[in-house]
Amino acid sequence: MKLKEYLALLGIKSNYKFFPQVKEAIGCWKGQDIFFYNWKSPKAKNYSFNAAEIEELGSFVKEGDVAIDVGAHVGDSTLPIALACGSSGKVFAFEPNPVVFQILSKNAFLNNSLTNIVPIPFACTDDDINDEFWYSSPWLGNGGDRSDLGWRYGASFPVPINGENPLSVLKDKFDADLPKVRYIKIDVEGFDIHVLNQLAELIDKNKPYLKFEVFGKTLTENRADLYKFVNERGYELRVVGSDGKLFGKQASEEDFYKDKTLDIFCIP
Repeated sequence: MKLKEYLALLGIKSNYKFFPQVKEAIGCWKGQDIFFYNWKSPKAKNYSFNAAEIEELGSFVKEGDVAIDVGAHVGDSTLPIALACGSSGKVFAFEPNPVVFQILSKNAFLNNSLTNIVPIPFACTDDDINDEFWYSSPWLGNGGDRSDLGWRYGASFPVPINGENPLSVLKDKFDADLPKVRYIKIDVEGFDIHVLNQLAELIDKNKPYLKFEVFGKTLTENRADLYKFVNERGYELRVVGSDGKLFGKQASEEDFYKDKTLDIFCIP
C-alpha cells in the first residue's frame, strides 16, 4: 500500500476533486470525424484513436453484432468496440462510478451515426443492492469493490453505488439482443470472476470472445477460478500485449498467478 493511501485510511486525506471534460476530434473512421470527451484529471490519459485496434476487433466482431463492456469507465474501451459493431450493432456499457458514468454517457451520445452505445449505471452484482465502492484518488478515477481485499485494496474514498445482476437487466430490457452477443470485455479490479459467473449462462449459450483482467491484487482463489472458468469451456487463451494487441502470446495457467496486472483474451 502506498504511503498516501495509508494516511488516507487514517483520515489524513484531501477532499473530493472534480476536473473538466473536453470534447476533442480524435480521428476519422469510414470518412467521418470521431469525437471524444477526454477527462482532464491527473494521470488520466487522453484517449488516442487507433484504427488498427478497431480493425483487430473487426476480425471477430462484425457489423450488427452486440458486445458487453463491464467497467466501461469513460468509454475508451467502449468506443472502439462500438465502431466495430457499427450503428446496426450495440454495446452495453456497465459503469457504476457516477463521476465517470456521466463522461461515458457523453461519449455514448457522440458519433451516433457510427455507433450504438447503451450506458448502464450499475455495478454487476448477484442481486439488486445499494453499496459503496472505494477509490484511490480524490477525483475518483480508479476503484471498485474492496469486500474481497479489505484494507489491502488501498482505496480510501467511498462512493455510493447501485448494483444489479447484469444478465437479469439485459434479459428484462434487451432480451432480443442477447443472441447476438459476440464479445464481452470485463475490467473490475479483481472481481472479474464474479462477473463471468453472473454471465455464465449467456457465455455458455453464445460462446463469445472474452477479455478480462487478472488484477495484481486478485486473490489466489479468484485467480484459480478464472483459469478454471475459461479452461473448462475450451477457450484458447492469449496474453494481451503491452501494445493492446488482443492476439498476443499463448497464455498459460502460470500467467494467472503473476504479481503484475495483465489482461487475458479468450478465443472460443
